[in-house]
Amino acid sequence: MARHRHARQTISRRMVVAVCAGSALTVVHELAAAPADARLRRFRRSRARAQIAPPPVNARSCDPTMTSGIAGLVTIGPMCPVVTLDNPCPDRPFAATILVQDAKGRTVCETASGEDGRFTIGLAPGAYQLVPVNGAAGLPYAMPQLVTVEPGRYTEVTVSYDSGIR
Repeated sequence: MARHRHARQTISRRMVVAVCAGSALTVVHELAAAPADARLRRFRRSRARAQIAPPPVNARSCDPTMTSGIAGLVTIGPMCPVVTLDNPCPDRPFAATILVQDAKGRTVCETASGEDGRFTIGLAPGAYQLVPVNGAAGLPYAMPQLVTVEPGRYTEVTVSYDSGIR
């Protein structure tokens, strides 16, 4: 009995992992440094946080040496609370992560724009959806957009993030 009780007292965290529809679901609950019985009761009563990881990225689908793909610029704005003719406030380049999904909604590639806001993704011709990764609290926010890649050329796009400043 004492050995079992001691083992329960040394638990610091509990993690459960499951796979559902191609995504990994990880449920994590941190247990405070309290007596084992109190921690177990708190764990049973509490709601664990759930995080859904994106499906694995197929790196072969995005090849920078391809002759077709998407080239773009990511901007964020407004960056000033008040914009007037005397005080213009243009959007600024923004470093962001963008997921590329195929016509079936599967993530085929992930890219990040540089500090200058520019990115290039080599892709085979076809229809894709760019899904900008939004901020943790919902801001900054950008809408997904459909892009058609034609053979032998890079399609130019602009991804515009809303900063939420008003």
